[in-house]
Parts: sequence; C-alpha cells; structure tokens
Amino acid sequence: MRWGDRTGRGLRVGMGGLACLLASHALRVEAGPPPGVTLAQALAAADPDALALAQVAVRHGEAALLALLEPGRPVAEQLLALRAAPWLEAPWLVLPALPALLESRDSELAPAAAAALLAIVGSLDGARLDRSEVERAPLCGVVPRLRAAAGEAAVREDVRLAAGVAAHVLEGLCGVAGPDAGP
Repeated sequence: MRWGDRTGRGLRVGMGGLACLLASHALRVEAGPPPGVTLAQALAAADPDALALAQVAVRHGEAALLALLEPGRPVAEQLLALRAAPWLEAPWLVLPALPALLESRDSELAPAAAAALLAIVGSLDGARLDRSEVERAPLCGVVPRLRAAAGEAAVREDVRLAAGVAAHVLEGLCGVAGPDAGP
C-alpha cells in the first residue's frame, strides 16, 4: 500500500510535482508587491524573518528602499529599510544614504545603519563590482563622509568603529590609500 492509498488510488509525489511546487513558489516571489501594499507595510510584515525581508527588498527594488531612508521619514520605516538593505540585488546603491544615518541621535537608528553598512561593505568585492559593472566613483565618494563620521566625537563609539572599518574596506576597493596607510 502506498502513501495516500486510502481511496484505492496511490498518490505519487515525484520530482515533477516537487518541481511544480518550487516553480509556483518562485513565481509567487517574483510576482511583485501586492496592489496597495507599501514597501514599509511589506517590510513590517516580513520583519524579523531575514528571508522574507530579502524577498520584499528584491520585489520592491533599490529605489523604493532608498526612499524610506530619506531624511524626515519615520524612524520605524528607516529601521526596516536598513534591515532589508543588505539583501538588495545592488546593495551598494544604499551606501551614500548611510553616513547621515550613522550620525543620527536616535539610539536605534545609528547602530542599525552601522550594521547595514558593515553587511553591505562586507558583501562587496572587486570581482562582484566588476561583474555588475558598478561605477566606483560613487562608492569612493562615500569614503570621506565615513571618515568624518568615524572621527566625530558625538557619534557612538561602536558606530564610529563601523564607519572606520567600512571606509577602510571601500578605500581598498577604490584603490585609495587611507590615512592609516604607510609609505
């Protein structure tokens, strides 16, 4: 007797059935955001599930996520966007928005920006940037702002450290010698 054979007919779950199930899941993920649901609402529903955050970030894209990081947006929305930012297909596009958030006086926003910064910078390598044909100038333009945040006494120590580490990594990707570099 096979599984599901109560009615006299066997239920076979083979590779074809599994492939159909996976394909339907992939289509559901790629289908885009449901009508009338904002990115902030979708991120709030997905938080704290990292896979769900990644799916929402990819569905909505970089431009929508960057809009949530603009000054004046509610902190709750900015926090959700920061948690999702490392999962974007092109997370380096978020880097120019992060230095201002590092200097935030909000006790949650600055560390969240530092965590997103380290996750994004940690995922970058020269080969990936070359494959994606990323122009390095905007990345390199972030370095002075990160160095400034790293030296700002009013910024939390852990956030300053994250800014300094990220600046150092970006300098390496840009081929720029940092202030710590020797002769």
